[in-house]
Amino acid sequence: MTSNQDKTLKKLITQIIAVLSEDKRYLTFINHGQLEYNAFSITFWVNFEGLGGQNSVYIKIPKYIFYDNSIDFLSPITAFDRELAENELNSLKYLSNNWNKSCRVSFVNHLAYIDEYNAIVTERVFGSLLFEEFRRHDLLKKYKKPNNDLVMNGLYNFGKSLKLFHEKSSVSSTFKIKDVINKFDNYFIFLKSSGVSSKYLKSFFDIFIQFTDHNYHTFTSNNLKGIDIRQIFITNSQSLYVIDPGKLSQGYIEIDLARFVVTCRIIYWGTLRAFFHRAPHESFEEKFLNGYFGEGYLKSKTLNILILKEFFKQWQVVHSALSRRNWPFFIKYFIKKLYIDPFYKWQIARGLSELIKSN
Repeated sequence: MTSNQDKTLKKLITQIIAVLSEDKRYLTFINHGQLEYNAFSITFWVNFEGLGGQNSVYIKIPKYIFYDNSIDFLSPITAFDRELAENELNSLKYLSNNWNKSCRVSFVNHLAYIDEYNAIVTERVFGSLLFEEFRRHDLLKKYKKPNNDLVMNGLYNFGKSLKLFHEKSSVSSTFKIKDVINKFDNYFIFLKSSGVSSKYLKSFFDIFIQFTDHNYHTFTSNNLKGIDIRQIFITNSQSLYVIDPGKLSQGYIEIDLARFVVTCRIIYWGTLRAFFHRAPHESFEEKFLNGYFGEGYLKSKTLNILILKEFFKQWQVVHSALSRRNWPFFIKYFIKKLYIDPFYKWQIARGLSELIKSN
């Protein structure tokens, strides 16, 4: 960290101390953690001494970085950075009053916002990342004992809690597949430009087109763009804490479900298991959907269509991320052809099969 960065960080921490001064949990500053740079934020923690002993807060500075190494802590705050922060703050404030916590699922508590640095201050959550526990339990085959499993119960509770949230704003609706066709077209155009064969994309659409003249009954409700298993902590008491709700919007209930299902299916992304097309056991996904729909549910065509859309979106995001890496062309080429494209084609083939079989 440069001297200018160090000075800026100290100024930010001084403001955090000041804004939390009336909260007796945060009376005396102890220390802070290292800055962590993510695709859309810079984060770190700050420890305090106060009521109840040592307490900690989490600082998130929304910033569009996305593998751009030229962006650092001192980079100017852009309009897009402000929008990211505003969306998250609005969601956290809404959820504090409208998310049912009876299933032991909560979102992090928002404490303050430091306008000068676009910094969101929340309570710090201590626990394990749910997706890491998911991987560990899957590898140990703990899904064979679903009724006693930490992750299984957590997934079930999250599905049930999400259902209660949707029901607060649920309105009967009709899913019109033509509303999402343009998004598929955009993904196809991008993927073609990234080297995915036109023949493959056409073969997918030739199968998919048979469903495009149909409408399906569903419900719309408030959606959360941040519904992602990688954004959830789980404690030993099986409580779940979601750290990033994302933008709040109106949409089909299956949009949230598809996002979460896809993040479960790509749980091994970045590992050799993904290279060899090893999927996590389906009982994890089923447990989440059982929590949402109840036992004996059947995936609707609407959900399966939106799962496919989400896979194409993720495929585009991965190609976009790779293009920003400062790696030699031939390395990026082989990563595309040997790892990225085969993985997503495999997932999409599974999704198409489920769509054809669904009600």
